Amino acid sequence: MTDSIDPISAAVGRRLREIREAKGMSQDKLAASSGLHRTYIGRVERGEANITIKSFYRICAALDILTTEILAEEFVRRHKEFEAEFRKRREPPNSS
Repeated sequence: MTDSIDPISAAVGRRLREIREAKGMSQDKLAASSGLHRTYIGRVERGEANITIKSFYRICAALDILTTEILAEEFVRRHKEFEAEFRKRREPPNSS
């Protein structure tokens, strides 16, 4: 069985890391503030952990952000990708 990183987990983790770093917070501080282990925070940020809703909420609360901020960003990005693919499929073939 091959371990692969889920693209949604990777995107969410990447965004959480960006926010943590922008706030000048270390993984240790985030772990202490959220009540989660530092290695788990690292796994989440790398997209390696399948984060639970409870842990996601605890991390967002420790970062003083709403969970919806992260989820909305990912939804909008994926919607734009889907829309572009949909439009590409609907374009008539070039008759050159």
